[in-house]
Amino acid sequence: MPKTYHYKRKIDEMLLDTFGHVNHANYLSLCEQARWEILNAYELGIPYIKKSNTGPVVLKVEVQYKNELKAGDMIEIHTHFQRRNEKLFDIYHTIVKQDKSVAAELVVLAAFWDTNKRKIIRPEGDWLQLFHESKA
Repeated sequence: MPKTYHYKRKIDEMLLDTFGHVNHANYLSLCEQARWEILNAYELGIPYIKKSNTGPVVLKVEVQYKNELKAGDMIEIHTHFQRRNEKLFDIYHTIVKQDKSVAAELVVLAAFWDTNKRKIIRPEGDWLQLFHESKA
């Protein structure tokens, strides 16, 4: 069973659109914040990415909106990783409101990028920590 990570935050007004709920693009930003929290927890944040010249890259995102989010809502983003093959992996995000209803589900197709070679590579070394419980 893949390890699930949890990221909590309160929705603030700057994320809202003219309808008074979270703008669709901000769901992507919220999930990206959750992913950075995970990377930093594993010491795989910006300093490591710069040192290793490798890091995750998003290839595709699918979003299913289920319930609106409004200012003041407390949310928890549940995230887990699952390897698809040697080079690709899926990141599953579920945004859960305080009342336990699901606001959105996102599936991110990602890979690892070598900034020197400018191509997708197999994750190695420290990057494999993310997959220690996340094998397909």
